[in-house]
Amino acid sequence: MAWIAGLLACMGGPRPVTAPVPVPAPGSVIHTVLLIGDAGAPAPGDPVLSALERAASGAPSRTTVVFLGDNIYPAGLPAASSPDRAESERRLRQQLDAVLRSGATGYLIPGNHDWLKNAPGGWEAVRRQEDFIRGHAAGRLELLPGGGCPGPEVRDAGPIRLVLLNTPWWFNAGDRPEAGSTCLADTPEEIEGSLRNILAANAGRPVILAGHHPLASASEHGGRFNLRQHLFPLTELASWAWLPLPIVGSLYPAYRAMGFASQDLSSGTYTSYREMMDRALRDRPPLLMASGHEHTLQVMEGSPWLVVSGTGYFGHASPAGWFDNTRYASSAAGWVRLDALTDGRIRMAVVEVGADGGTREAFSTYLGGRGRE
Repeated sequence: MAWIAGLLACMGGPRPVTAPVPVPAPGSVIHTVLLIGDAGAPAPGDPVLSALERAASGAPSRTTVVFLGDNIYPAGLPAASSPDRAESERRLRQQLDAVLRSGATGYLIPGNHDWLKNAPGGWEAVRRQEDFIRGHAAGRLELLPGGGCPGPEVRDAGPIRLVLLNTPWWFNAGDRPEAGSTCLADTPEEIEGSLRNILAANAGRPVILAGHHPLASASEHGGRFNLRQHLFPLTELASWAWLPLPIVGSLYPAYRAMGFASQDLSSGTYTSYREMMDRALRDRPPLLMASGHEHTLQVMEGSPWLVVSGTGYFGHASPAGWFDNTRYASSAAGWVRLDALTDGRIRMAVVEVGADGGTREAFSTYLGGRGRE
């Protein structure tokens, strides 16, 4: 039966126990990058953003925060005349102000919700957000790639080279800059070629690629649904609706698995994006690719390592499954921290945040040396 297959799929393989690596000694951290995504609907005083501000305040001149898209739920920054404009601005300002008060700097990349969830007018919405950030953050934060261009854009965070992508561009054909625009790359072939060139030119550096849409995920967009969703589907609408509907509950995951939802990894558009990325990264993979999109924290070992960091405000969570190469997966709120060390290694840690704003390192490992020679 479909629901049994779905349950088995969400269980994944064995869950390895990975010993934590030592906390960096004082003075051994050259630069820190904090990767946090899908933070676009925080309540006032949200504990995750408060904890992020404290973390970035520790060494602000050596800290870069990267927001991994879906910066404003539910549908980006509306026009100034919209009744939703004030609340949308508040949600975005809360993220920006957490970084500004800390003294750190940062970048935001667009997510599908920032592009009006693929609706007409998404290109204009993402440009409105870019203009607002430029006016509010005074050069300390910026939305990249700009102008709705797909990228890649390159920035430095200490010894780490950040390569930033506007992955929702792939899902908005007809309402995006295309061939003949002012973007440096505006066709799939040009994006692929630009990525290849950047990775080849930076083979001796730790390269972190960041784009909203992940290349793999053991959560909902990847077709993974947990036992509760299969047996008690109405709890997705109301937390108290524990009415068992095992067969009915599996219809929605089956629909998603058939590729009808464009934002799922099974869709044709998403498949073309992943195929392009596979070709572009094959010869000179970056050290790590960071994404949001899924409301989970996931770490998958490989070349590159894959990180999903999409629980950027408290209570915004989806089920987190496991693959054979998964080293950590959780529905906890938090972010991923990268520390570039004086010995050339990159230390990665997953930081979970509780309802009281308290933090703990739930996972840590070394990613390797300075780059791929």
